[in-house]
Amino acid sequence: MKLQWRFLLGFILLSLLLTGCWSRRELNDLAIQVAVGIDKSDDLFHLTAQVVEPGEVAKKDSSGARSPVTTYSATGRSLIETYRKMTTTSPRRIYGAHLRMIVLSEEVAREGLNKVMDLFSRDHEFRTDFYVVVAKNTKAENILKIITPLEKIPANRLLNSLETSEKYWAPVLGISLHELINDIVSDGRQPVLTALELKGDLEVGKTEQNVKEIAPEAILHYVGLAIFKQDKLIGWFDEENSKGVTYLRNKVKNTIGVLPCLDKEGEINIEVARSNAKIKPELKDGAPQIHVELKVEANISEVSCSIDLTQRSTLTKLERLMEHHLEKMIRSSVRQAQKMKSDVFGFGEEFHRSEPEYWATVKNNWNQIFAKMPVQLKVEVKVRHSGTIGNPIMKKSKG
Repeated sequence: MKLQWRFLLGFILLSLLLTGCWSRRELNDLAIQVAVGIDKSDDLFHLTAQVVEPGEVAKKDSSGARSPVTTYSATGRSLIETYRKMTTTSPRRIYGAHLRMIVLSEEVAREGLNKVMDLFSRDHEFRTDFYVVVAKNTKAENILKIITPLEKIPANRLLNSLETSEKYWAPVLGISLHELINDIVSDGRQPVLTALELKGDLEVGKTEQNVKEIAPEAILHYVGLAIFKQDKLIGWFDEENSKGVTYLRNKVKNTIGVLPCLDKEGEINIEVARSNAKIKPELKDGAPQIHVELKVEANISEVSCSIDLTQRSTLTKLERLMEHHLEKMIRSSVRQAQKMKSDVFGFGEEFHRSEPEYWATVKNNWNQIFAKMPVQLKVEVKVRHSGTIGNPIMKKSKG
């Protein structure tokens, strides 16, 4: 009897191992979506999905090859309805697990992101580590129809350019859906997203001709930050003001600052190698104020004037000049954010952490308080290296 029970138990366990996955997806039944553009008009959403053609991506011989991606579009009252409508034109179901990028139109961003975030964070098929950007001065649909050089898949080009720019150019900030949601629900910090522009001839950009030229007729490039209040877009920061945001958010990994030469014609390019901002909230006689201490380590990258870089006194003057430049830039960024009444720096978040009782009394009115709050700023720059040569070649040639 025991032997029979053991045999039956073993049979049951074995049958469990042999069962298939009920939720499996066959690749031949799916259209792998890598990017989606979201536009809106007359209360209707218009979605454009950029889908990979796996066979074309794998081809090494480009002669007679088709585009490695295709786009499918549909219009509907809700995002999920619009996605389902795409099945009327796509031979396969649009699959979102490999989504790399969402491009929002300005209209969608100004109306509010709650509906967009609800679908992409609720649906189990989507991950939340993809990036979100805002199309500036063009439709999101147009962005996804541009054929790009270097990368076969345009969505990969957008992704790689965003990640590379974030590492080496301070005005650009890669924000994932997860980070965006955290900023929106955060007590004391407003969201930002990087803006994306289309420059050039849209019609040529849609064709293979765009990648056959040395200088493409249409290009996509990131142009500073989109500023939000809660989930709604309220304006734009240019590159200089965007740098102020990334410095105070401790997101600057490496960038370049251009300074005038010391009492001479020409410019000096300073490479920022490290940056650290410490934000300290303070209640002074019951009134809030913020103290910011920014420390920067930099290297001299390029010099187009005749100065003596072997002298410590010269480097000290450059440090003071860089400090003044950074302070002016950050103060401009703070003033602009205060005018827009949007605390994109997270000053309110600091009060929430350090002064919870005070924060409980002001959080519903923080935008107005932030707009008038004094911000004390101290910048310290240290130039560590002047490069592999001492004095600039210009100085040597004149000697």
